[in-house]
Amino acid sequence: MTLRYLRKARLIVSICFFVLLAVLFLDVGNRFPQLLKTALVSLQLIPSFLNTFVVVGATVIGLLLVVLLTVVFGRVYCSSICPLGTLQDVIIFLSNRRKGKRRFRYKKSPDRIHYAVLVGTALFLIGGSLTAINLLDPFSNFGRMMTNIVRPVILSANNAVAWALDHVRIYVLYYIPVTSPEPGVILFSLVFLGFVAYLCYDQGRLFCNLLCPVGALLKFVSRYSAFRIVIDPDTCKEWGLCE
Repeated sequence: MTLRYLRKARLIVSICFFVLLAVLFLDVGNRFPQLLKTALVSLQLIPSFLNTFVVVGATVIGLLLVVLLTVVFGRVYCSSICPLGTLQDVIIFLSNRRKGKRRFRYKKSPDRIHYAVLVGTALFLIGGSLTAINLLDPFSNFGRMMTNIVRPVILSANNAVAWALDHVRIYVLYYIPVTSPEPGVILFSLVFLGFVAYLCYDQGRLFCNLLCPVGALLKFVSRYSAFRIVIDPDTCKEWGLCE
């Protein structure tokens, strides 16, 4: 498989996971299949890891599958399975469309800071606190953004259309109560989205490579992966062909 087709395959997989996980959180009619929901959540590293302490089943299989993919191919989770990673790619793509394509210069990965974030998160967890995980887990933050920002908008639009159709005796939609999240929760989701968007615009996927504990853990594992993309410093002349 050439790199051209590999990139297309990665984009297709990323979009599929992103759409399915977005629909999971935005499921206004509670029609999302439970089996598919379990399978998708099991592939999210931190939820699967935490659930293994409660129940052994699909979550363990999903956790092992993500680890296996990382050992073999590198950070596949970060590139295609993580919905927050795909959201960052979308923001970068839109910013490039607006401002013109910008080439990010290569910078050495801030491994010390990234691993320090991972150790700090682990220490919080060992101490019985989920604070660090709740603040930095990409899946949880994506879920909060979908649930607290996007879902109320969709429900309000649904109710407005249902009200209009009801007056002409068309009942294909029905009213769904809109539960308003706490203002602090909405504010946190908005601030986090703005923060990640700013990092994407200025530094690319900096959140993934600096602050995400999942990215730090998989970065360490991927150092020993069997198949991984590397840049040969003796061959690379910064022509952009590798990209």
